[in-house]
Amino acid sequence: MNEEKEGGLGKSSVSEREGAELSVRDKYKVLSLMADCGASDIVIKSVQKVLEGVQGDGGTVWVTRKKGAKVAGRSETTFGNHVKNWPVRTKMIGERLHYHEGDIVRFLESED
Repeated sequence: MNEEKEGGLGKSSVSEREGAELSVRDKYKVLSLMADCGASDIVIKSVQKVLEGVQGDGGTVWVTRKKGAKVAGRSETTFGNHVKNWPVRTKMIGERLHYHEGDIVRFLESED
């Protein structure tokens, strides 16, 4: 098992890996997350311990819909019964991302 710590060739991979390390303790301003749903403002309800070393996934965040926002065509107050586990891919914005309960997140349609 090899760990690449040289941030040269796979810069985008490095960015996703950085975002995969989430810390609920630290507060972060505004996050941009990539998810397969329409652009909406969502409030993070709770953050699940992120799986370290997981490839291709930025972790699982439990979110709840902001009042008046439509998410993926759903009009429920939350995703699913007690907030759906929504796997999101983090997009770097300058520094490493930190999720915190109550942070407002903006879900963007995937851009190629």
